Amino acid sequence: MNRSLLILLLLLPGQISLWGLSSHLLLRSQGDGAIVSGEKGDRETIRRASYLPSEKVISVRPRSGLETLSAGYQYRFGAETRFTLKKDLIQLHGGSLMVQSRKIGNSTTIQGPEASVSVSGSGCCMIEVETNGGFKALGVLGRFRLLLDGSEEERELMPGEVVFVLPGERGFGEKINVNLSKVIESSYLLS
Repeated sequence: MNRSLLILLLLLPGQISLWGLSSHLLLRSQGDGAIVSGEKGDRETIRRASYLPSEKVISVRPRSGLETLSAGYQYRFGAETRFTLKKDLIQLHGGSLMVQSRKIGNSTTIQGPEASVSVSGSGCCMIEVETNGGFKALGVLGRFRLLLDGSEEERELMPGEVVFVLPGERGFGEKINVNLSKVIESSYLLS
């Protein structure tokens, strides 16, 4: 009995830490925070220092935001953003998010209504769902590589560059440059 208990105690922390790797821990909630919509139409407010649920739609309220931490990443979800956390990806139904990666080898997938892209690299970028179902990605710091899911097509994203991910598997749009200092001043996600 004591041996079984000892083995359980030794293995349990490893299992808990593995479970936490794919989870998002809510660090900060601003404004009115966010709500989780249940299967039966019930709504629950997300509490700080808790893990966000997976496979459920999370809606950030107007004039609010969330900041989460997940295995090498820090995320900020902007006002009126709707998303679902899945095992290996974030389904972004609408709105915007900031992705901050601390490791070059990190890779995450962002799936939208009409496009899906893998984001890898180290630094900070913002991704916003466009009205056509595609994405707009803005490099803020560091270097990211965007890879279209189901394709070999990729783009590098550097600070001040905007890359459009076109809907319907149409690839990438033109890369444009923006005045990053003005974006940083006016962006709720970055300030």
